[in-house]
Amino acid sequence: MNNKLSYISKKEITRITSLEIDKINKTELISIISRINTLYMINKAGSGHIGTSFSSMDLLSYIFSEFEITNQQNQNLFFSSKGHDAPAIYSIMTIFDLLDFEKIHQLRMLDGLPGHPDVDTPGIITNTGSLGMGVSKAKGFIKSARMKGINRNILVLLGDGELQEGQIWESLRSASNESMSEMYIIVDNNKIQSDNWVNLTSDNGDLRLKFESFGCHVEEIDGHNLSEIYSTFENLKSVDDKPKIIIANTIKGYGVSFMHADEKIREPDYEYPYHSGALSYEDYCKALLELKKSLNSKLENFGEREIVFENYTKINESSNSINVSLLENYSKLLLENADNSKIVVMDGDLMKDHGLTEFKRKFPSKYIECGISEQDMVSQAGTLALESYIPIVHSFASFLTTRANEQIYNNATEKSKIVYVSGLCGLLPSGPGHSHQSVRDIGLMGNIPGMDVFHPASVNDLKFIIKYALDISTRSTFIRITSIPFKELSFMTFDNELSYGQGYIVQKGHDLAIFSYNPYMLDECIRASQLLEEHNISAKVINLPWLNYIDKHWFYNVTKGIDKIFTVEDHMIFTGLGSYINTQTNDKNITNIGITEIPVNGSNNDALKYHRLTAKDLVKKILAKINNER
Repeated sequence: MNNKLSYISKKEITRITSLEIDKINKTELISIISRINTLYMINKAGSGHIGTSFSSMDLLSYIFSEFEITNQQNQNLFFSSKGHDAPAIYSIMTIFDLLDFEKIHQLRMLDGLPGHPDVDTPGIITNTGSLGMGVSKAKGFIKSARMKGINRNILVLLGDGELQEGQIWESLRSASNESMSEMYIIVDNNKIQSDNWVNLTSDNGDLRLKFESFGCHVEEIDGHNLSEIYSTFENLKSVDDKPKIIIANTIKGYGVSFMHADEKIREPDYEYPYHSGALSYEDYCKALLELKKSLNSKLENFGEREIVFENYTKINESSNSINVSLLENYSKLLLENADNSKIVVMDGDLMKDHGLTEFKRKFPSKYIECGISEQDMVSQAGTLALESYIPIVHSFASFLTTRANEQIYNNATEKSKIVYVSGLCGLLPSGPGHSHQSVRDIGLMGNIPGMDVFHPASVNDLKFIIKYALDISTRSTFIRITSIPFKELSFMTFDNELSYGQGYIVQKGHDLAIFSYNPYMLDECIRASQLLEEHNISAKVINLPWLNYIDKHWFYNVTKGIDKIFTVEDHMIFTGLGSYINTQTNDKNITNIGITEIPVNGSNNDALKYHRLTAKDLVKKILAKINNER
């Protein structure tokens, strides 16, 4: 099925922005145009964060209009700390000729526009997406300007859920002490974080009093009232001794009525549906029609003709293969184990992303929502474990294993039992960008004493690993779960019983052995094995879901008669599974294949091709190794 998507061309944008009207009305037109093009970008990409892009759009339109943001060194600088509003920023930048307009067609594509802001994009001055760093980064820009004698303002946009990160409050102290009046901190106070209302997750309390207690000047505004936005910022120019905080009360999804976060929607059934992901085509058409009517009504008031759209036809590829979701099955396993009185499920504001919704609804007393505070969550888990509970801790691997690593290590020194579960592990999905692609976590977790690290490749693997973690092991466990659905392979239907430090063969062979893990990398390895048959090479493929321990007796048995061994993973080669196998064996010819640089943003296929991890790339590397040794 083909779906028509519409956007406003650069020619039409120029026509509208050239109108001789007052600046408030012009900024309002820019906001509507940007919403339409942002809607197009996200639906064409198939992913993105539309709710927070729309809630911040009026603020962004004002900032780029009035502060004349170019992000050149000697001029005012702007960046978003929350990062989810990247599509909105890109759309605004194309209007002000800060970004090639044609880039709107390349959101979340290789060599296009990253899912989160990245300095490789023209006009983006710092990488964001991992939350809480914004004020600290702004302080660095201010200190640099002062040392260089540059007079400029630094504007940084924060999310209200982001305020749960401790670094925000840690960074404000010296900003106030050093009278950083060049700093404008704008809070997009849309009251919703990824899963739920902020005040039901981790209430920010009275933000005005909180910011004022840190020595900041605070104003509170309607973030969609451009007259109020203009007048408030104008008044703030006279504040010259304190950081300036603007609490902008906004509505998530603003501009499209059915996407507005509605106070009538409450727990236990609440889950804001427009935080991330593309809209259904039916919802897309409804949203576009509403925005089109709003824009045409404004244009009619100025005696202008209606907007003319450019169209793009998106081809939706259908697949007949059976898709498996480990997250859906993980959700079921949690429910099956809910009668275990020791289990406590803990979440870092990623309930939907880890399949926890049903567990929370059915067992609210066993569910603890910690918000965007990984360190706090992990330390709570530590003492719960000391009290004989089994905490199951959830957050994306890129945040959990890095930000809370010291806390995880501290828990390990207490020799208690905690289960850590993470989605977004490895290279894929690659759309969100490197801030969300965890390619260091095996080393970070695998080197912690008393920690077993797993990556299940099938539902059967997952069942065994959960049983092991909850009922068998006395140690802590880190479970990487593939977030994207994958096609079912023949080996996934087998009931393979795992043993400590052992894996199992998924493709028979006798000339060389390939060790890997996770469903999509094993798929590439199996297809590589089939391609190698054309070169008269028989390759055995082995799934090793245990990533930081190997049963040597099993290893030598499964590789008996095979000298050439390859490890393949979507993790940094150094500190990954391959590195661990290298330390345990010294009499085998082992070649490690994996990631050697910061992972790229783009489609999943493009990311695998870029890092040369497709079946064809693996064959080339294996043949090159074999031929060099002849």
